[in-house]
Amino acid sequence: MVGLYLAPPRAFRQRESLNNLATRDSQTGEGISVLAPAARRNHDAAMTPHLHRLALGALAWVIASPGLTAGTPDVPRYRFTPAQTNAYRVTLETTFQDEPTTLAGVVFVITRAVEEGVATIGFQGTVSPQSMRGPAFGGPFPPGMGGGWFPRPVHLQPQVALGVDPWGRVVQETSFDTDLPAPFGSLPALFFEPVPPATPGEWSTRAECGIPDETPPLAARRGPANYPPYYYGGYPGRPPTRLAVNRTVRGRVTESTETTMSWAKSIELTSLLLSGDTPRLQASAEGTVVFDRTLGQLRELRLQALSTVTTPTLTQRRPMALEVRRLEGDELGQALEALKPQPEGPPPPIPADELTQLLLDAEVPDDTRRVTALNRLQTAKVESPTPELLALAVRLAQSADYTARATGASLLGRYGTAAELPAMLRLLQWSQPGEQPGVLERVGCLKDPRAIGPLADLVARGSGDVQAALNALKGFGAAAEPAALALLEQRHAETRRQVCWLLGEIGTAKSLEPLRRQMLEPDSQVSQAATTALRAVSQRLTEPPVEPGGER
Repeated sequence: MVGLYLAPPRAFRQRESLNNLATRDSQTGEGISVLAPAARRNHDAAMTPHLHRLALGALAWVIASPGLTAGTPDVPRYRFTPAQTNAYRVTLETTFQDEPTTLAGVVFVITRAVEEGVATIGFQGTVSPQSMRGPAFGGPFPPGMGGGWFPRPVHLQPQVALGVDPWGRVVQETSFDTDLPAPFGSLPALFFEPVPPATPGEWSTRAECGIPDETPPLAARRGPANYPPYYYGGYPGRPPTRLAVNRTVRGRVTESTETTMSWAKSIELTSLLLSGDTPRLQASAEGTVVFDRTLGQLRELRLQALSTVTTPTLTQRRPMALEVRRLEGDELGQALEALKPQPEGPPPPIPADELTQLLLDAEVPDDTRRVTALNRLQTAKVESPTPELLALAVRLAQSADYTARATGASLLGRYGTAAELPAMLRLLQWSQPGEQPGVLERVGCLKDPRAIGPLADLVARGSGDVQAALNALKGFGAAAEPAALALLEQRHAETRRQVCWLLGEIGTAKSLEPLRRQMLEPDSQVSQAATTALRAVSQRLTEPPVEPGGER
């Protein structure tokens, strides 16, 4: 299929960034260079008869080389100092299922080392959905979708790293699932816009590159629609599908002062793969870049974009707006404060006066204040839980933002009452497995019969928290026996084995015959579990009750 190939697994994939540059010998004329005439003359005068190339694997940028001219005071340069940390607020406004959606967060850009002019850059932070229709879903794809872009948190793991030179060229990139929707590319590369050529004017770059395919049916499915409940290690799937595209970037310097340089930027993407006579993917963006000469760092990036995906059955258009802004002053100080190591041991309890302020900060638009408040609420004990705190926990538990939802789950798991049980049961249905143990324990302590059905459903679906759900059902005693017996009709052997254990703990005479049938199962583990459970139930039925304070 023309223009389509499968990329290797992305978790630890080393790839040459699309921002890499390949310069060509000016005397041989090799390479493509689209430049203003003045820039072309500067290029010819500055270049030596030597051939300079950077290996880019199968794909490479071919760009204007005057940006390499040394000693030109008009050209800005990135400056790197080991351990230098910058903080940027990233905001992406788009749509998902025709609903406005915003992803936002603070990203820390950290210079780990500088060697021979090339800086190794690390990152810390998360860009998360701030609003999203419907219940939050923390898995790798939303219900009913087998792939494609959707508003999920972009976590910058420690493995993510860039090698960047003073001209803002990314010479090496280790990526870890950090792609934004086309045409923006990977999140880490946004903070290093290549600087303009030596002579101000218009310039452009052209390249053929690969990007993730964003629409089914060619998009990679991250997991089967009906995955077996005994699979706890993630969602099996094939490597993500990539599209080959032609990418053109144009720039024009609009303002140059002693402290800053600004330029206009436009991006055009067109896939080589066609849907009929129309490219499968077309995307474009226009905006401005502001570079801080004093700091030697990007100050601001603003882009307005439109992406159009065409298949035989649909045409999907997605407008987008992207803003990357460097934090300064008090904003920067507050963001850096969040990076400081936390003191060892449990944090001090939250008194009533502090709780009032935290409840307000937990829902403000300011990301730094909001995340600080959420972390405090999630990790510290509240001296006197209030109705306002529980109401906030319910709202947080329904959020699409991972940090907010985890905080809501933590608060409900510690302080939830029967009034918040519906919110806890919804959280068990939609949350990620890591958010469930505390809520499951709380639901089990409440012993509200409304929880028996949802807990049994959780066991039937299978997850890493099945054992916690079984323990919660065990707390209901014989009241949970009908739901457990219904689970014996499940087709998956692992589910039946787990239910046999539960019936061995709570079963009555009603469980004897179903357990005998399970003893005849060909699966040896199910048969053995049923035998053990049958023995436990029979012994419990024949033993005399224990009198309080006396002997049997």
